[in-house]
Amino acid sequence: MSIAAQTAVVLCAVTWLAAGWALWRVGAGRLTALATAASGALLLADSVLRSAGVPVDLAAVAGLASGPIALAGYPRFAAGRSRPVAWVTVLAVAGCAAAGLIRPASADGLGIVVAILLIGHAWWVLERGTPADRSAMQWTVAVSAFAVLAAALFGFGYQAVAPTGDEVAVVMVGYLMALLIPVAMTIGVVEPELVDVRWMITTIAVTLAVVLCFLAAASTLVFGVEAFTGQPLGTSTVVTVCAVLALGVAPTRRWLYGTFERMLFGVRPDPIRVLTSFAGMVGSDLTDALHGVREALALPYLRLDVAGRPPVTSGTEVPDSTGFTLDVGPDRTATLIAGLRTGERNWTKSDLEVIGLIAPLVASTVHAQLLAEQVSASRGQAVAAIEDERRRLRRDLHDGVGPLLSGVVFTADAAGNLLDRDPAAAAELLAQLRADAAAAIVEVRQLVDGLRPPALDELGLIGALRTWCNGLRAVGGAPLTVRFEGEDRVSGLSAAGEAAAYRIAVEALTNVARHSGAHQATVSFATTDRTWRMEVRDPGIGGVWAPGVGMNSMRERAEAVGGRLEAGGGLVRLTLPTTS
Repeated sequence: MSIAAQTAVVLCAVTWLAAGWALWRVGAGRLTALATAASGALLLADSVLRSAGVPVDLAAVAGLASGPIALAGYPRFAAGRSRPVAWVTVLAVAGCAAAGLIRPASADGLGIVVAILLIGHAWWVLERGTPADRSAMQWTVAVSAFAVLAAALFGFGYQAVAPTGDEVAVVMVGYLMALLIPVAMTIGVVEPELVDVRWMITTIAVTLAVVLCFLAAASTLVFGVEAFTGQPLGTSTVVTVCAVLALGVAPTRRWLYGTFERMLFGVRPDPIRVLTSFAGMVGSDLTDALHGVREALALPYLRLDVAGRPPVTSGTEVPDSTGFTLDVGPDRTATLIAGLRTGERNWTKSDLEVIGLIAPLVASTVHAQLLAEQVSASRGQAVAAIEDERRRLRRDLHDGVGPLLSGVVFTADAAGNLLDRDPAAAAELLAQLRADAAAAIVEVRQLVDGLRPPALDELGLIGALRTWCNGLRAVGGAPLTVRFEGEDRVSGLSAAGEAAAYRIAVEALTNVARHSGAHQATVSFATTDRTWRMEVRDPGIGGVWAPGVGMNSMRERAEAVGGRLEAGGGLVRLTLPTTS
């Protein structure tokens, strides 16, 4: 063996030894680490013994036994923890290796069986293994396939160019390709994120396919012309033919790249098609919308997590997934969790672009659902408030006005009976009748005032508040001075909104008088685009406003008319929508 070939063998042996040591250090399966190191030791011993003239073939032991056993136990075979499939594969490979070493004549056939077993083991790990094991196996499969095909192509080409030459160059290239396998095994366990495996697999497959297509086309064209003309082509003609064929390498590579990606990883989503298919789902049921997104993106799993709601899922959960935050409005958070496709470790640029286009549409659907729920809840609160108000009116009429009117009827009957016999007694009953009627009128007026203060219709919101504040007293009996700022006249509010604003202002000013300890307060009004705002403030020198029935009542009144209330720190801010 030449010095160059011996150097290649020693370099390959050292690489396998180093890989075995590295796999042992990082905690990979001991069987894999020991078998990897054993392969390197056998190759090194074979080189040394052959140099000393000892006729041994330890390289065959490494190629048929220790090397395949290392691959069969890769990446994390461990006694007592590995599944039966791993044990069967390791034992079957060991058995074939032993049979091949005992009967060298059957080594070629058993080598094919070992290769089939290793391919099955790799498939099992890629389908059933953990994410870390799948990444490691992807590295090993990609590099091993490249090494085997590259060595085979070199051997084929060398034999075609120099059919009578020795095989030293072929052996040397074979060892150089073999040393790539332990390197890939180590990287797959130690640093699987070093390079995108999907890109590497696709690139290797496309490159090999382009080379094979080019060689096949060139060989077919050259040998076909020679067979037709009966004369060999000259060197210049062959070079010209190859140059012409080389023009088709770039477009063939682009076409094959897309084809291999579709074959290995599925069809990539088209942004226009995805958006078109999803456009009609905005605002629909979240489950249907999520199914539509997942099918359009060709993803195995999607989950939508919205704060305060149970998650919505579509597809089967996968180990590798990424969360994308959605903007669904204030005070609510949502996350779209997407699972990576089988064989992928990272999102491609096109995938991220499509998800970036889809995310706002999903967020719009979630936002629409949340708004619908809020409207439904507000409607329920409004119905409940109306029913409570009806019960209050019924109770007040039954307990207050009802007895008074009944008393009026009885008194009128009694006065009529005594009118002829005892005019004085009848006069007393009529006086009582008038008093009862006046009391009923007062009771009815109080009920009417409870529905809507008359001052609102007579004086407007600001005038009614000014009138009400005239008799307002702070703690200790001192007058509470209320200063009004901003608009002199309120416009654009509905009747319900105006009544709600009046009662909220009254409640807020009552809180100032009772709890703040201040002797003055400010009420300001402002109108912006489609909103009207009222603020009640006090200096905050006394007590602190504590949330209670009054605060809850103000908030419910605001929400009942589509508004929003903010309270705290001596400030009550009411925001209402305007009708114009």
